Amino acid sequence: MKLADTIQNEYSSLEEKKMNNIQTDTEKISVICSAYEYWLRLTLAHRYNIRSHEIELYHLAHNEIKKVGYYTAEEITAFSCRLQEYQDYEKKENHIKIGFSSTGIFLSKLINHKHQRSKKDNEKYVLLLQELKKPIDGLGFKLYGADVQVHGNLGNFSCNKVKNGKITIHGNVGMHFGKYISGGSIHIFGDANHSFCQYMNQGEVTLEGNLIGPMFSDQGYHSAHSLHTGKIHIKKDADYIGNIQSGNICIDGNCSRLEKIWGGTVEICGELTQTSFTKPDHSKGKVLHQGKRVFVR
Repeated sequence: MKLADTIQNEYSSLEEKKMNNIQTDTEKISVICSAYEYWLRLTLAHRYNIRSHEIELYHLAHNEIKKVGYYTAEEITAFSCRLQEYQDYEKKENHIKIGFSSTGIFLSKLINHKHQRSKKDNEKYVLLLQELKKPIDGLGFKLYGADVQVHGNLGNFSCNKVKNGKITIHGNVGMHFGKYISGGSIHIFGDANHSFCQYMNQGEVTLEGNLIGPMFSDQGYHSAHSLHTGKIHIKKDADYIGNIQSGNICIDGNCSRLEKIWGGTVEICGELTQTSFTKPDHSKGKVLHQGKRVFVR
């Protein structure tokens, strides 16, 4: 199904719910917007950025969202459509963005707060972000148990510390995606950038597109760095994977710059290039290239 068709189906679903007297409360959406605006002012005042202050941003969001009162999943969708109005609430300090770019943290807390109060197993949270000029960072932080569908690209540091639930992303994702995932299922219908799923403990991640590596080799940019017991499936090509401790990675396409497989299994269906081969006793991990075992340093 094409992205446009998927988005249209989501809109149609919302319209059908309205016909069944499940309507969004415009006054409640205004209250959510007011809480968000105050949160933005606080992030700018404290100079909090997504790279160094995920926890602080999340706590600030908690303090404002708990004042909002009851709201619905449909109102979260409606609020996501309003975000394009706030894209100029941002500044840079030492090349690091502060303000609007961290909005994913606020959305994550908004979803968590609603889901933990309602605990409806079949409830879905739809975020319509495809109209944003720049993708937001931090979405998915500490998500627990919710079923979230994202339409549009995501920025950096997204889906970090996901604990459980299901996340479907109809778009690309940026750098440092999925650090410290400890459960749940994530499906990405797009490409991903380097430092993908580092320190992953459990859960499953499926990437329909390519995993793009950094321009220069740097140990800190390895994708699947310190992977433990989780599963990663990459449907196309992958670049710069290494320092894997355990877990399972399947790559349907080609793989380049694969190194330091200390444990676990990496299965490559396409070509394997730019890889340092070594003796079997130097690696406890298993690398299968087109069904045959190879050894990498």
